[in-house]
Amino acid sequence: MHCYYIFFVKDDVYQDYFFKTDLVAHFFCSYLREPNREDLNRQFYFITQAIHKNALKALPQNHNQSIHFKERMLTIYRNESLLNDYHLLQHLEDRHRPCFILDLTNQDYGWLTPLNSRKEWQVFNREKKQLQCYHYQRLEAL
Repeated sequence: MHCYYIFFVKDDVYQDYFFKTDLVAHFFCSYLREPNREDLNRQFYFITQAIHKNALKALPQNHNQSIHFKERMLTIYRNESLLNDYHLLQHLEDRHRPCFILDLTNQDYGWLTPLNSRKEWQVFNREKKQLQCYHYQRLEAL
């Protein structure tokens, strides 16, 4: 089962840290390991934005996934890759941009929407030095 964390990031943080995905991923991994640590908790609330639960009611449901909502993030458990769920990705991009995604199962991370707002998802694969599908990168010993 795949586990994804989707964080709703404030626009100014998105603009300032779009090309610093390693730093953002490192922060969110640290926060997930120690959510009660006061300095990480304050920083988390400073860089993320609250999303009202009602705004997420229209999320496409899938019998192969379980979605858990917290005020500033989603946790999604799926039997298959999130990249295969075009409707969910499109919904998040259209309504809750910008989002940062951590895929701890495959050790990937990245922004949901490219900075130039193209309607295609791309992932950077460091090993193959090519764009695939999202703006994902591999997590490295964080």
